[in-house]
Amino acid sequence: MSFICQVCNKSYKTESTLAKHKCNPKVEGVSFECNICKKTYKTEKTLIKHRETCGQVTITIFECDVCKKTCKTQTALIKHKETCGQEKKFACNVCNKKTYATEKSLLKHKETCGQEKKFACEKCKKTFATEKTLEKHLMSCGQEKKFKCDVCNKTYATEKNLQKHACKK
Repeated sequence: MSFICQVCNKSYKTESTLAKHKCNPKVEGVSFECNICKKTYKTEKTLIKHRETCGQVTITIFECDVCKKTCKTQTALIKHKETCGQEKKFACNVCNKKTYATEKSLLKHKETCGQEKKFACEKCKKTFATEKTLEKHLMSCGQEKKFKCDVCNKTYATEKNLQKHACKK
């Protein structure tokens, strides 16, 4: 079995070797090109987000063998596995809604928790605390909702939003 980088198609013998491999976007001149529309991006992450809306039919999904969460890259799956199954013992004392497996995740959440939501989507009027979260939202706002929850039938524009959906089987 080999592990293939979804960006440069380089093959590795182990998952951990692939995770160490970096198609480094910080290196001058390196860009990530969509194989459908030829648009280029500075990071692998933005290319992957773009692919959700570019009409790419086949997306390679990497599934956690413990909880069945799916990730779009092997690197994301390896990062997920670091905390998968761990007790979520770090609670947010601002919103009292979220708990996290690591203190680092809690601190990231707290960066925006409780902030005024001053960034509004012009399409649906939903508001966000940061421009970055508004930009993420814009990638799916107004799209056909073709990803459906098998339990409650709620639909989403992206597979990632379906995965984040709280309804559990």
